[in-house]
Amino acid sequence: MYRLLIVDDEPIIVNGLIDYFSQSDQWPLEVYGVSSAEEALQLLLQNRMDIVITDIGMPEMNGLELQKRIVAQWPRCKIIFFDRVQSVRIHSRGDALQRCRLRIKSGRR
Repeated sequence: MYRLLIVDDEPIIVNGLIDYFSQSDQWPLEVYGVSSAEEALQLLLQNRMDIVITDIGMPEMNGLELQKRIVAQWPRCKIIFFDRVQSVRIHSRGDALQRCRLRIKSGRR
């Protein structure tokens, strides 16, 4: 069984993705969700995660900084980013996206 962590500062996104992945018979996943990068790092200290799905644009620590910290400590962990269309140009310039996939959330802030 794989462990999946979802990180987003919007609870509706976290809860929706938890529900989606928890109900799927297609993937053998243990699903966790948190609302900040700091919470994610604390959970990662207690539990090994195989996959982290994280929002890029979060307050305090963004998803790119979270990715750098995760890869430094847990290099085998796979990271999947998602964000809104408005911020893609800003974030796509970062070198942190070299090994990552970007999924765009629909909607407006």
